[in-house]
Amino acid sequence: MRSFLRTALIVFASIAVGQFATNRVSLGQSFVEYSGTQVYGDHTRNSTWDGGPTGVTVRLETDENILHEDGDGGSQRTALNTQTFSSPSSEDNPQNYDNLSLVNLYGERLPLLQQMSANGTSVLNYVFNDPVNTPLDLFVTDVDFSDSVSVKAFDAQGMAMDMSQWTLVDEGDLSVFKDTGSDFSEVTAPTPVTLFSINEISLTATDDTNYNRSYSILRNPINQDLSRIEITFVGTQNSPSRAMPNTGSHIYTALATAIPEPSSILVMAGCFGLVTFRRRRIHAARSGS
Repeated sequence: MRSFLRTALIVFASIAVGQFATNRVSLGQSFVEYSGTQVYGDHTRNSTWDGGPTGVTVRLETDENILHEDGDGGSQRTALNTQTFSSPSSEDNPQNYDNLSLVNLYGERLPLLQQMSANGTSVLNYVFNDPVNTPLDLFVTDVDFSDSVSVKAFDAQGMAMDMSQWTLVDEGDLSVFKDTGSDFSEVTAPTPVTLFSINEISLTATDDTNYNRSYSILRNPINQDLSRIEITFVGTQNSPSRAMPNTGSHIYTALATAIPEPSSILVMAGCFGLVTFRRRRIHAARSGS
């Protein structure tokens, strides 16, 4: 009887661990995919979300089509900016996507969406065809010193949600190693200060580091109908012409179904002990609520 129970536990553990690993990979790679390379001014684009809970569109609203001071090109736009994992030995990429913790969780490809708003204000919306009541991971990347970033969300009735109930589940640097042209630098991009309040989540850069590849991952609470995520971005133009370096101001976002929290109890094969897996969570240290 004891042998039978031991065998049953081992089989159950194998199934549970296998199912956990499968869910962790597949759900984490269900990213919203932006269609098109770049679009200027106000627009709405249908997007794909393979494995996502519903359809989604991306909508950009701008205060006006502001040009750079020399009139060279529009400055308010969205653009596809996918990053694919490149190992630190690939010296031809100045912004290597080398963060192995993100690669392990989300895969080797991050389909980022650039939101550019030089010298103006733009509002990026992820609009869901049907309300979502499961956790989502919202990436906000590359918040610089001159940027103002605010995140809000709305329920199925269009009412603003309590943003103090959201959480910052992870933050860090997309590229652990940076190619300076002659050697790799291990300087870490500083993560922004993230403050939670009832009305919004605000992200503010801590200093004027120019090479900022920091990321923050925000997650909504479960069992609350979510119909729209709104990201308001105010950017300051850094140079008079697009032909000059450091031109314009932008952030990058990405939206994915959330990595399942491994907080459920799993029985490990070969023993009768219970082991609980938990991801690191960042809680009230940066909360303004």
